[in-house]
Amino acid sequence: MRKYLLGFVGLFMAMGVVLSSCKRDNNPQNTQNLTENEEAATATEFATFEAKEENEFCNVKLTIDYPIKGEQVYLDSVRRWIDNTLCRDAFDWEGGKLKKYRGDWSDGEKLVKHYAKAQLKTDMDEEEKSFLREMEVSYECAHTADVTFEGEQVTSMYFSTYVYAGGAHGGILSESATFYNNNGKRVGWEIFKDTKKVKAHIMKGLMKYFEVGDKQSLDECLLLSQEELPLPATMPFLNEQGVVLMYDQYEIAPYSAGMPSDVITWKECQDYLTPEFWEMIKNDVEQTSTKKASTKKRKRDVLNNPRMMQ
Repeated sequence: MRKYLLGFVGLFMAMGVVLSSCKRDNNPQNTQNLTENEEAATATEFATFEAKEENEFCNVKLTIDYPIKGEQVYLDSVRRWIDNTLCRDAFDWEGGKLKKYRGDWSDGEKLVKHYAKAQLKTDMDEEEKSFLREMEVSYECAHTADVTFEGEQVTSMYFSTYVYAGGAHGGILSESATFYNNNGKRVGWEIFKDTKKVKAHIMKGLMKYFEVGDKQSLDECLLLSQEELPLPATMPFLNEQGVVLMYDQYEIAPYSAGMPSDVITWKECQDYLTPEFWEMIKNDVEQTSTKKASTKKRKRDVLNNPRMMQ
């Protein structure tokens, strides 16, 4: 049993290193200048594909938002990102890869089914099988890819992986990406004017997350000092509230802390985002805020007038 407890810890920490290294490649030096992406708006559309696989010792579930409409270069970029992310073996802490999908990327349902089958763990030895039977548990892997922001100019996606590989509990790893709809390029930390200012916002956000009132109390919640606090390995992504800044489990705090996060709200964003990026997305932001307000109003109307529920 000790073998598998240690194995899970190694798996989770090493997967974090692998994903973090991949995420760090998306830096300002590797992305195109923001002003070069200010072109005509491009319509996009997604479909959600699900797939499940299971045996006596393992179960796998994938729920993937997959692009089905848009410029071809955009479709290729988003599909490649999803393919490369799903190709990683969630149970291999040495950065192993699954059998690569060789079909047509336009068939998202087939791609998702392929990786559900490829991820299903079938190579357990007798010792592992005995351990799982004794503990009355099975290995688990759940991949979820969600569109968190779909505008006329950019699309943000958040990819999360829950994995249980033995031990006291499972864990979650995350990755995100924001794409220009016109050319499929990804954008990262360069959307901000000043990352030092962003880090100061994160510090305040962490104090709110941990429900503490001073920096000394915050230090007690972290695994490292505030001076050593890095920007999240997960790239910033957009949702209906604003720009999300999220840390993985164990990245800065113990497992019990979950995934510490901060949101720079849309009301604040103009002070943090570059003028070029803000100008590009502000119409989408206004539409998102309007839809959110309309949804809230309808919920209030429904509560006040039960006939609207009929």
